[in-house]
Amino acid sequence: MQRQKNKIRTAWRDAKKQAKKYGVEDTLTLDEVAYIFALSGGRCAYTGKFAVKPTLEHIIPMSRGGANAAWNVIVVDFAQNYQKQNTDPSDWFQFNYGYKFESEIVALMAARKGVTVEEMQAELLELQRKYSEEWYRKHVTKKAVAGG
Repeated sequence: MQRQKNKIRTAWRDAKKQAKKYGVEDTLTLDEVAYIFALSGGRCAYTGKFAVKPTLEHIIPMSRGGANAAWNVIVVDFAQNYQKQNTDPSDWFQFNYGYKFESEIVALMAARKGVTVEEMQAELLELQRKYSEEWYRKHVTKKAVAGG
């Protein structure tokens, strides 16, 4: 049992550090992480298989403005977390699991956050719009200025 507690504490501490690094909402508590790990039953939320190395996954990556909050985290196997990295969740879900799975994840996020699915979808679209604008400014504007 102690080993599981250490994994939970480490996951929580690492998430706190990342939230501070990216300056995002940080409301995730240690108790919430323990609860989310318990809900997972040791299974990866993406594959449904037993997670060999369970990790805390931010559905909307903090590097893209996602919150360090209970509504934005699930437990997945390290291999799945590593594969997703900081990609857009919508693209990643659709490519790997299809539209049905994406709607289930959005519904889970909405329920945890206490909003409607439509409100959650609107928030996700707004985050994607902001990220796309930042990416465009960083990559396309830089090339135009450089004459490329």
